[in-house]
Amino acid sequence: MGFVKLAPAAAGRPRGCEIEMRHTRLLDAAETEFRAYGLARASIDRMAATACVSKATFYRHYRDKADLFQAVAFRHMQNLVDRLPQLLDVTEDPREVLTAFARLLLDVTLGAPDETCFGVTQLRIMAAELPSLPDVVTSLQRRWRQLRQRRLADYFQEMKEAGRLRIDDVEWAEQAFMRVAVPHIQMLTTSDFRMSPEERDVFARMTAGIFLDGILA
Repeated sequence: MGFVKLAPAAAGRPRGCEIEMRHTRLLDAAETEFRAYGLARASIDRMAATACVSKATFYRHYRDKADLFQAVAFRHMQNLVDRLPQLLDVTEDPREVLTAFARLLLDVTLGAPDETCFGVTQLRIMAAELPSLPDVVTSLQRRWRQLRQRRLADYFQEMKEAGRLRIDDVEWAEQAFMRVAVPHIQMLTTSDFRMSPEERDVFARMTAGIFLDGILA
């Protein structure tokens, strides 16, 4: 009886989970590269090597550095959006909720203090290095503003109905809170002042306190 010689198994295409892992490694490598070198001087060769993928794999995912930058920026914004529901549902105490929300606004603008994520200011500076890049940061800010406004207004409505806050117009309340927080945050972006986590917490608590003065039931 003869033996049948089996042909070697075909290599085949990467599975879905493998493709997702490569994609994640590329985004992680890009964040590291952009942080170290900026967008203009970032190297596709270095990013591919850091992610342990070939340049051919890189170009299967992205057209160029600008395309990859957009993906990094969108991932950054999605991570912030994902924090909104648990942020506003963690406690019934409006002071704690709004303190946490003000702290998130700081991280959105300035970046995380441990440098684990970019802030809008950093993204805008990098995007300016390539004039051909669409204004990705502006579109991201617009999307963030829409989600933030809706979620915060919904929270104020819940607190109004529960008798926790004396609010007549929840849309006005959302705008009033942002008018307290945003100007102070914008001033921080015009200087080289770096806020420690403790200083961010103090700022956030003061912001919540100023807004809540007179409307707590």
